[in-house]
Amino acid sequence: MDFINMPLPSVLVLYLILLVTSCFFIMQRRSSVKDLIWHGRLPLFGPMVISSVTGIVLDIFGSRCQGFPLLAVVISGAW
Repeated sequence: MDFINMPLPSVLVLYLILLVTSCFFIMQRRSSVKDLIWHGRLPLFGPMVISSVTGIVLDIFGSRCQGFPLLAVVISGAW
């Protein structure tokens, strides 16, 4: 089965975006956890997004350009 062309992944992504947004606004209203959002969660999500984008770029260009996967260490910053 080809799940990319089905509506289920789009519905799940939309649901996840709505869930994260609603949780963010609920947490922002509470004064006891307001600082935790900016000082505790965002520093965790930043590297996660960078790592995910790096994986997507490697997946896309790895099949197009020969030798590009060799640059994965430079792109991701891994040793």
